[in-house]
Amino acid sequence: MKTTMDSRSNQLITLLACLLLFIGIGRIFSLVMHNPVLGYANNYDMIRLQACHQIWPSDRIVNITAGTPAAPLRRYTLDKHVDTPCFPSSELLFTSIGIEAGKLKNHVTGEVLISIKTIGLVRAIFLAMTAMLISLYFYKRQMYAALLANGLIVAVALSDPGITLYFNTFYTEFSAVYFLYLALFGIIVLAAGRWHVSSSVLLLLGLLGLGFSKPLHMPLALCIGILLAVYSVTQREWKTAPALLLCAFMPILLQASGHFEPRNDSMIRVNKVNLAGSMLGISNEPERLLTDLGLPDTCKAIAGKNGYDQDIQRNNVCPELNKTSNLTFTSAFIKNPSLLAKFIKAALQQQKNWVFDLYGQVEHGRFELVNRYKRTMIDAIRILPDAALYWLAIFSILLPILTAVKDKLSNGKISAAGSYLLLLVVLQWVVVGAAILESGLMGLGKNIHLYTPLLICEAVLFLVFAMCKFIFHKKAEQPI
Repeated sequence: MKTTMDSRSNQLITLLACLLLFIGIGRIFSLVMHNPVLGYANNYDMIRLQACHQIWPSDRIVNITAGTPAAPLRRYTLDKHVDTPCFPSSELLFTSIGIEAGKLKNHVTGEVLISIKTIGLVRAIFLAMTAMLISLYFYKRQMYAALLANGLIVAVALSDPGITLYFNTFYTEFSAVYFLYLALFGIIVLAAGRWHVSSSVLLLLGLLGLGFSKPLHMPLALCIGILLAVYSVTQREWKTAPALLLCAFMPILLQASGHFEPRNDSMIRVNKVNLAGSMLGISNEPERLLTDLGLPDTCKAIAGKNGYDQDIQRNNVCPELNKTSNLTFTSAFIKNPSLLAKFIKAALQQQKNWVFDLYGQVEHGRFELVNRYKRTMIDAIRILPDAALYWLAIFSILLPILTAVKDKLSNGKISAAGSYLLLLVVLQWVVVGAAILESGLMGLGKNIHLYTPLLICEAVLFLVFAMCKFIFHKKAEQPI
C-alpha cells in the first residue's frame, strides 16, 4: 500500500516538475524571440566583447565607439573595424556560436546583417537543453525532490528577465549564470559518483567557465574549488582535489602570467578609485581610514568620487592607490566593522536593482523598461521595505545552520541537502564580498547579480526538501 502511494506521489512530483520546467523554458524563449527586441542597452561595456569579434552596430547614425544606453540594437555588421582591445571571456563560446549561426542563416535568407536575437537564441538553447538534461538526470536517478527543485528554479529564477535580459546582448553575465548553474549541478553529479575524479567533468567545466566569465567571479570559482577539494580529501578521493584546485586557480594563474587579460591597468585603476572613493565618502572617520589603507591625506580628494571623474583621471589624483591591494582593502573593512555594515546594507538594498533600470531594455524605446511586456519578480521585491531584505538575508544564513545542527543531533552527521544549503549560503556572501571589493558602491547592483539567483536556489531547495520530507514522513506513519 505504501509503495503504491509513494509511486503516485513521485508521478505527481514528476508531472509538476515537468510543468514548471516547460513554463520556465517558455518564458526564456518568449523574451528572446520577442518583438520589439528585449535586452539591455549598451552602456559601453559591451564593446569589450564586441571587439573580440569585430562586430558592431550596423546603423550609420550610431557611434560604434560609444555606448548606446537608451535602447538595445537589433542589427550588427562584421564589415566595420574598431581599433580597441578585446577582453576575453567564456562568454565568447556563446557569442561565437551565435555569430556563426547568424552567418548560416544569412546564407539561406540572403541577409547580410547579424541579428542580436540569433545570439540570444543560442544562449536560450544552451540553457534550455542543460535544464532538460539536468531534469532527466534527476528523473533517471529517482531524485524527485531535486527534480522538482530544478523545475522550480528554472521557472522562477533562470527564466526571469533579471537573467534573460542579458541574452540579447554582448554582456558577460549570462556565462556567469550558466556556468554557476553547471557547477552547482556538477557538485551533485560528483557526490553521486562518490567524489571520484571521473564524475567531476561537469563541475570542472563549470568552474572554468565561471572563473573565465569575468574577473569579478574568480573568487567565487576559487571558493567552490577550494571547499570541494577539501571535502573530497575527507572522502578519501585524493585525485579529485588537484583537478578541482587547478580549474579553480587557472583563470588567476593565466591572468598573473599575462596569458589572460580580462581587463587593463586603466580599468583596475578606475575600480580602485571607485572602491576607495565609496569607502571615504561614507566613512565617519576618513582620516583613520586613510591610515588603514596606507594612503596620504591628499587622497581625501577622491571621497565620494568615482574613477570616471574627468578631473581625477586628468590629474591622476591619489596615484598611491595604484599599489593598494585587495588584501589592504579587506583589512581596512575588518578594522572598520561599521563601514563594512554600511556596504553590506547597500548591497542587500541593491537586490531591488536585479533588473538593472539604468539602461533601456526595449528596442526603439527611450530608457523603456521590460515590465511593460514581461513580468519579473523584481516588481514584488521592490515593494518590500529594506528591513525585509535584511531579515531575509539573516534567515538565509540561520535556516541552513539550524538544519545542519538538527541533522547532527538526529543522525550524527550533516545530510547532503544540509551541506548543499550551507555551501549556497557561503557562495552568496562570497558574491557580496567580491562585488564590494570590485568597485565599491559603483555598479553594485550589477556586481551582485549572482546573489539573487543563489538566494532563490537556497529558498527553493529548503522548501522543496522540507515539503518532500514532511509528505513522505507522514506516509511512513500511516498503517499499511
